[in-house]
Amino acid sequence: MMLDEYYAYLASMKGPEFLIPHFDSFFGEPTRATTLLFLESPGPQVRDTRLISLNNDDPTARNLKDQLDKAKVSLENVLLWNIVPWIRKEEKGFDVPVKKDIVEARDYHIQLFKILPQLRALVFLGKRAQSDIVYYSGHTNYRLLAAHHPSAQAMSVATRRDENITVFRQLNVANS
Repeated sequence: MMLDEYYAYLASMKGPEFLIPHFDSFFGEPTRATTLLFLESPGPQVRDTRLISLNNDDPTARNLKDQLDKAKVSLENVLLWNIVPWIRKEEKGFDVPVKKDIVEARDYHIQLFKILPQLRALVFLGKRAQSDIVYYSGHTNYRLLAAHHPSAQAMSVATRRDENITVFRQLNVANS
């Protein structure tokens, strides 16, 4: 299965009321990524851009990009995704992921990993994404890391930014 086929498959499984965002290839070819960052769910701006991207005009993307830059992580090695990778088309705001959706997404993620042959690390950002880290510990051989969600609200705690940068520096070790 190719990446475009994966998006189409996921869209067909979820139905027309959901939008399946795509990876942003601005920094590099998605299938060459070595790290997948799991956020919680697509933000509302994704309805417009249709991309999970460090270039989206929102505080989460800006914070995350800044932290990765400070950790000297090559952005061409990184993909953003979500532990629940779909969003309702007609709603406003965020779709808050619930356990049922997180569990439903597991098989889709395992299929995605097969399309990303150079993948070596998964980073779970935020408590909802981290709630499934045990599952992926038993179903992948990737290096698994956890960090704070890079939202403006989460980053209002002074130490969290530096803690994320420390975690992201570990990606340089995992990807070497």
